[in-house]
This record gives sequence, structure tokens and C-alpha cells, in this order.
Amino acid sequence: TDKKSKRVTAIYPRRSHALVASGTSIKDVVCIDKAKLEELARLPLPDASAALGISPTALKSACRKLGMSKWPYRRPCHRSAAKHA
Repeated sequence: TDKKSKRVTAIYPRRSHALVASGTSIKDVVCIDKAKLEELARLPLPDASAALGISPTALKSACRKLGMSKWPYRRPCHRSAAKHA
């Protein structure tokens, strides 16, 4: 088995002052592995990070720890723009 495919990174979300004051709890730890990133790769980075409940910067950091140099999402190209290029 490949050790890189089994690698998992843990993200500890920061608590905002508003959440602490209101008594609202947040997720304690977000564990991310390469498979989870591949599931979310169809989304833009801000949407993927919101789905996990972490910041885009934290998601980028997790990607780097798991061996991804940049977020794989690409905007769909409009056909009319592609014809004129």
C-alpha cells in the first residue's frame, strides 16, 4: 500500500469572539485526506472550504501538506468565449 494515499491532515478551526460570546460551538477538528479533497475538487476553493467549515487559507495549507501544490478547480469555459479566442 502507498503511504501517501493514507495520509490525513487535521485542521483545528479558530474560534471567533462572536462564537465564544454566544456560547455556540464549532467543529473541534476537521480531518482531511486526499479522497476528501478529490470529492471537493469540482468546487471553487471558497465553496469547498465553506463545505468543510474552515477558511480557504486553512484548506490551501491542508492541500500542500497532502502533496497538492494548488487547488485543481478550473472555471468552466464559455463556448462563445472559446470560439473568439
